[in-house]
Amino acid sequence: MVTVGPAERLELLAALMRRFNHEFRTPLNTIVGWGHLLQQGSVDPERSAHAASVIARNARQQSAMLEGFVEDGRIIVEQVSLQPERVRFDELMRQIDRSMVTSRTDLRVHIDAGDVSVVTDRRLLQRLLERLLAVVAGRTQLGQAIDLSASGEAGALSLTLVTAAVADDWTENDQLELRIGTLTAAALGGTLRLSAQAEAAAIRVWLPDFVRTN
Repeated sequence: MVTVGPAERLELLAALMRRFNHEFRTPLNTIVGWGHLLQQGSVDPERSAHAASVIARNARQQSAMLEGFVEDGRIIVEQVSLQPERVRFDELMRQIDRSMVTSRTDLRVHIDAGDVSVVTDRRLLQRLLERLLAVVAGRTQLGQAIDLSASGEAGALSLTLVTAAVADDWTENDQLELRIGTLTAAALGGTLRLSAQAEAAAIRVWLPDFVRTN
């Protein structure tokens, strides 16, 4: 079980807010810019459809960013609500957003034979896995692949992500993502560990079946 004090949680929340404030402004500026041009009548009729498409796309991006920010904030302050169900890992992988990975490298998935599954919150587990894949993909050497292994242990799910890394340290943004990922794993009753091996990005996650305590 991860023990994180109030001061560290406040520090994490402040770092999350700073990043959100920075990243949220890009799509917001795009929406405001196109909206101003439309209001001024400065957009040709032929380009109006393009302007509407750009505004809609950036609005969807902002909506996703806001949803993710709120969810991460709830995890940090321990206000997340779990909805446990039996989750098969092979089915979960079909729902995973791999865009952050496949645009940079290959993802090789290895699933042990048998029923590799866990009783957990599907949405939270999917978000955790997508977060870790994005972090590892950002550090993968050119031409190298990410190996994701999953195995079932008695009432638990064990995941390992390994790749050849471009450096043997983690960026400030990586560290924020991994700290939130660690708290996410803890909220699911599990653990997240980093490998100490130099010039390698290796993350191991262990998640037991969710057990109600009340």
